[in-house]
Amino acid sequence: MAWTKNFAAALVNVQVTLGITMSELEAVQNFADNLEYLLDFNTSFKQQKDSFYVFKREMIFGAQGPMPEAPSFTSVSMPGPGQKGGVEMLRVLVRRIRASAGYTQQIGELLGIEKPTPPPPDPMLITPTIQAVPMPDGKVQFKCSKMGMDAVRVEYKLPNVEGWNVAGEFTTAKTVASLPDNLRAQPERVLYRARLLRKNEPVGQYSSVISVITNP
Repeated sequence: MAWTKNFAAALVNVQVTLGITMSELEAVQNFADNLEYLLDFNTSFKQQKDSFYVFKREMIFGAQGPMPEAPSFTSVSMPGPGQKGGVEMLRVLVRRIRASAGYTQQIGELLGIEKPTPPPPDPMLITPTIQAVPMPDGKVQFKCSKMGMDAVRVEYKLPNVEGWNVAGEFTTAKTVASLPDNLRAQPERVLYRARLLRKNEPVGQYSSVISVITNP
C-alpha cells in the first residue's frame, strides 16, 4: 500500500516528462485510495468476523442466559471511482514509463520502480580484501578488488621482520608477482597486505594481513 501511495504522489511531479495523461494520473490515484480502503476494510472485516464466531459459539454452545448483543457488519463503500485490475494497470503503466524517452534512473528511483543507487564508498574507510595463491618459481598470484579505485599496491614482509616492502602496484584485480631472489631458494612463510591507490596516492585502509607459504 505504501508503495502505491508513494508512486501516485511522485507520478504527479514527472507527469509531463513521462507523457502521463490526466486520466492515467487519476486512475493511479483512485487505485491507491481504493487499495488503502480495501486493506483497512479487510482488517476491520476480520475483527467483525471473529466477533461473529464468538457470538455463534455462545448462542449454540454457551450457558443458558440472555441473548448476547449481536455483532454488526460494515458494508463495503468504496471511497471513489475506479476499475478492477489495478495491479495489472500499474504493470502496464510502469512498462510504458520505462520505455519513455524522458525516463531516467533518477526518475525510476523517485517512483520506486528502480533500486536506489548506492552511495559511493567513503575513500577514508574503504578496505580491500586480498587473496593469494602460491605458484612455482617463487611467484604468487593475487586477487584483489579495486573497488572503483585506480590500482592496488601489494606489500610483503617476513614474519618477525620489521618493515614492509612493495611487491608491486597493479591496475588489474588479478595479477602475479615474483619474490626477490633471496626468498626463492626455499619455501618461505610470507605475509601480504594490500592498499588501494587513486591517482598514485594511497586511499582507505590496509587489508587484513594474509600468510602464504611460497613455492620455490
